[in-house]
Amino acid sequence: MEKLGEDHDCVWKDRALELAAQSLPSQEQFDKLADLVKLQQGQINVSQDQLQAVLDNAVELSETVEKQRQTLAGVTKASEKQKQDLENELIKVKAELTQLKRFRYGRRSEKIKKLKREIKKAQRHKADPQKTKELREKNRQGRLKLEEQTTIYRVQSGEQDCQDCGTHLRATGRFKEKVSFDLIPARLVRRVSQLEELSCSKGCGSLFASGPITVTKSGMYSAGFISHVIVGKASDCAPLYRQEKQFKRWGIPVNRSTLSDLLKEAAYLLKPLYQRALELIATQKIVLADETPIRVLPDKKEFGSKQGYFWAFVTSTVINLIGYVFSISRSGETPKNILGASQGTLVIDGYTGYNTVIKPECRERAGCWAHARRYVFDSLETAEKEAKEAIDYIWQLYEVEHDALEKKIVGTTKHLKLRQKRSKRILADFKSWLLQENGKHLPQGPMGKAITYILNQWNSLTLFVTDSQIPLDNNQSENALRIVALGRKNYMFLGNEEAGERQAIFYTLVKSCEANGINPQQYLTDVLIRISTTPMSKIDDLLPNHWKPPG
Repeated sequence: MEKLGEDHDCVWKDRALELAAQSLPSQEQFDKLADLVKLQQGQINVSQDQLQAVLDNAVELSETVEKQRQTLAGVTKASEKQKQDLENELIKVKAELTQLKRFRYGRRSEKIKKLKREIKKAQRHKADPQKTKELREKNRQGRLKLEEQTTIYRVQSGEQDCQDCGTHLRATGRFKEKVSFDLIPARLVRRVSQLEELSCSKGCGSLFASGPITVTKSGMYSAGFISHVIVGKASDCAPLYRQEKQFKRWGIPVNRSTLSDLLKEAAYLLKPLYQRALELIATQKIVLADETPIRVLPDKKEFGSKQGYFWAFVTSTVINLIGYVFSISRSGETPKNILGASQGTLVIDGYTGYNTVIKPECRERAGCWAHARRYVFDSLETAEKEAKEAIDYIWQLYEVEHDALEKKIVGTTKHLKLRQKRSKRILADFKSWLLQENGKHLPQGPMGKAITYILNQWNSLTLFVTDSQIPLDNNQSENALRIVALGRKNYMFLGNEEAGERQAIFYTLVKSCEANGINPQQYLTDVLIRISTTPMSKIDDLLPNHWKPPG
């Protein structure tokens, strides 16, 4: 049994070893398996690198998308701003186009309705027969002062019989008066002055009579002739070449160069009066000022014209004087040179050039409602409803002033009370309306600019409610510069800066005469003769506001 068991165990043991040997891989198979494992490990490593690369690409792509999103947001924001800018530009261009069309083809007047006419229509005022009668009588008296030439016309001999019965008519001694006005053209008179000579019997020499006072050195042209040329240039805006043609029609042979020389000599004589007028204007409490451009021809060494400016300084509360100043610049030097450190109120627009004299120790700025209204008027095409509402508020302010004028209380305490009672309330309502509308319109649009201008100038625009002598606008100074605007159309430019200074002298005296109701030609004819013999201490007597006709 024991031997049998041993043999049986060995058989099965061999069989097991045989099977085990068959199940184990061969060395070649083992090597292949190892290579396969290594290959699989390499593939796994490559996949991990690729996965890491994909993850990195995903992060980079996310960052790129975020940057593009931010860029797109910026572009969108810029596009909105660009759109807003384009809308502003479009409104601005439309407004400018409307202004140019009105300037070229339409009315240049900014009137929507005539203020006085509308107020009178609303108040249903009828014409006063007594005032009408007084006006007609005043005009009649003015016509009676004219030189009168009477001619008697008698009935012709063939018409002296009665047409009904044939009886010869007898004279009654009465005449039917018929008046007509005739214009006699000017004529040049050659006045010959014979100066008496006295001689010394002892041979010491001779003496001649003084003769008439002459204005020019040559004495060939009288003060009346020179004053006619000045008034023609400064009041009628007639260039010298036109006056030359006019004189030739009248049979007066005078050259343009001669007229120019006469103006130079006259300006030299009148300059002290001009300087004194500017000094008096600076002493006034309330002064109105404005400026306008004019072209000036260059010097011989320069090319092209340059810009010059006429400034107007007006005062009418105490004295009626209008001072003109020519300057080649629009800087604040001109107001500073004229007004200096004088104190009071300066009625002007929003131009910053006047800030040189707008100081606490000098002058206070009073705004101009006419300029404010002009801004509003320019926005009628783009914001008609709002513009008309704003203009209506401004119209109400002028209605108060018209009522004061009708009651003849302008500049008095009653006028101030009227402003305090009515104008203040209108201003309060208007400011509330402006604050509500502010921000609703494009800042660069006409209405936005108008609202901004009025709010920025509010303190100066409302100063008039504190003083009854402060006007609502500086229209007086603007009207004074109309003569310059008319002159620009006629003579277009000034020959040089000296010509501008001479023209300022003539403008000052001629327009001041008109402001005081004086005939400027009569005034200049007298002053040109008297000024050379009048001391500086009495020069004020020759100013238009003090001058009295001789005799």
